[in-house]
Amino acid sequence: MALQQEAQGLALQGQADACQRNLDQALELAARPSDMDQEGPARYCIPEFVEIARAGCLMKLGRPRQAVDIFERQLATLPPDHYRDRGVYLGQLAVAHALQGEAGAAVARGRQAHEVAKATRSHRIVRELRTLGSRLNRWNQLPEVADFRKSLVETTSER
Repeated sequence: MALQQEAQGLALQGQADACQRNLDQALELAARPSDMDQEGPARYCIPEFVEIARAGCLMKLGRPRQAVDIFERQLATLPPDHYRDRGVYLGQLAVAHALQGEAGAAVARGRQAHEVAKATRSHRIVRELRTLGSRLNRWNQLPEVADFRKSLVETTSER
């Protein structure tokens, strides 16, 4: 977890190589067999979460295309008991699509994240949806974007 957090900081500083090295090391550690309690904090020390952290770093480094690929791949393998986390990552994926200029894909993934947000009342997901809402501003004239943003108003204004 410390390596992932440091990688996030390195990404914010624009130090892509050092960031990737930290994530590679974290991935290596996460892939090792462990007898740590998988219900405690160690449940986030799995390869899927390291790769999702990599996608987040790529977003910070201005590489949303690479982030989209990683989010898609890792969401397909994320254990089902991480439902709330899935919603957060779907929201981040939607933002990555918006940054890529892909309004339709952003709305589709945003709708999935929105469903999880409504079911879980997660503030983390709502935060991602707010970010997505602002990233979709340039496509307000598209009916699917306008409809989606309208559906977000109730959820994001409550939290």
